[in-house]
Amino acid sequence: MRKISRILLLSAVAGIAITGCRGGAEEKSHIEKGMAYIDALAYEDAMDEFSKAEKAEESPELIYRGEGIAFLAQCEYEKAAESFSEALRQSDGRIDDTEKDISYYLALAEFKSGDAEGAIETYTRIIDFDADEKDAYYLRGTVYLAEDELKKAQADFKKAAGLADRDYDLYILIGQNLLDRGYETEGGEYLEKAAGIKGSRETDYYVRGRAYYYLGNKDKALKELKKANEEGSMEALLFLGMTYEKLEDMDSAIESYEKYLKEDSTSGNAYNRIGLCRMAEKDFAGALESIQKGIETGDADAMEELLYNEIAAYEYMGDFSTAREKMASYIGNYPGNEKAAREYEFLKTR
Repeated sequence: MRKISRILLLSAVAGIAITGCRGGAEEKSHIEKGMAYIDALAYEDAMDEFSKAEKAEESPELIYRGEGIAFLAQCEYEKAAESFSEALRQSDGRIDDTEKDISYYLALAEFKSGDAEGAIETYTRIIDFDADEKDAYYLRGTVYLAEDELKKAQADFKKAAGLADRDYDLYILIGQNLLDRGYETEGGEYLEKAAGIKGSRETDYYVRGRAYYYLGNKDKALKELKKANEEGSMEALLFLGMTYEKLEDMDSAIESYEKYLKEDSTSGNAYNRIGLCRMAEKDFAGALESIQKGIETGDADAMEELLYNEIAAYEYMGDFSTAREKMASYIGNYPGNEKAAREYEFLKTR
């Protein structure tokens, strides 16, 4: 369930402007300040700004949207769903890109709160608004799959793939989802289509490399991903690293991630992967160092996992006092994370 929900989050439409255009010298609105605080993981400060935005009579729809995103980031999914629902009520029946964006967030919050039926209904409303919205078909199919409704999931995946044209990233996501649920034959069909694309562009090698990675063909994955990197794809280095991890070649994996970091030193994910490699080698001090470098980047997309793995590193090192202190802070930031709550109860006994 966690992996599926993460895919949902990555697929949520989030590129909507917060306010209208402003001159560079003008002071930012409270909503803009709140969203900046969310990017900085300062959720209490964000909520304070949204309260100020309400008093300043800024857009109620965008205030509730911002609050929903803050709740979502803290794993408070029911509160997030309430905020997104209220944001939609502010639209007075108007439907444009902002409402569609909020609807995607709402469906995500509903799904992660355990309300699969609500998520399906929300994605269906998006489809009713735009019958060619391939992401909504894909995401609704993902929810159906999580609910073990394979036929409905397959129907949505087929529709999404039909609308995707040459968007083979979607084929890979569908295949990965099906494999994760144990449907190797069905998932393999989508991945084989992605692996079978022709072409010698950087993107072609990258698509084939990722498809082979998920198919478990490590040799072909390495060949395609190396070629993609030679043609200029830096993202291929991340999958190269993960392929080397599967081959238990941690030195080569770390080398790939470090090469990636030379081009993008702000990638918390790359630092996190290095940390996991160090843990696999039982170099827990080295793992902690890499993970903390990742935390220093402020990479919001990787932060939840980085902070959790930092705690794990302290545990492996036998520093339960620091691990317990860090976990208390972690739960404060992510109160809806049940796994962390259980781990905290364990740490209290150490």
